[in-house]
Amino acid sequence: MKVRGKLSAEEAKDVGNLVRSKWYWPKLLLRSSYGIILFAALVWGTFDKVVSGTLKLWDPLEIAWVVVAAVVIYAVVSTRREQRTELQDLNSGLPDLISLDQDGIRTEKSSGGVLLSTVEQFCRLA
Repeated sequence: MKVRGKLSAEEAKDVGNLVRSKWYWPKLLLRSSYGIILFAALVWGTFDKVVSGTLKLWDPLEIAWVVVAAVVIYAVVSTRREQRTELQDLNSGLPDLISLDQDGIRTEKSSGGVLLSTVEQFCRLA
């Protein structure tokens, strides 16, 4: 039986979903309560200005929204870039192909290197 040794982006995402606990998002929201309170105040202030009709062009509130949008966009882009480089680093150390046969476990790298571990060796390591 042959198994591909490299991970795709979708497989890495699935691993993250399997490893992450069900309390991850509630804990994250509780830890970042300061940001949530600031965001709620910004939404409330915007709603108040829109309803009262006192919102002017380039009001400090609009500038705050531009800053918030810039921070969110930067966070999303930098996180995706980091995830991409981490996946590339991980895949650079993994074999291209893993073969399971009667002789044992054979791993093959793209450079042509082949490593054979017998079943007995593998059981001792595990």
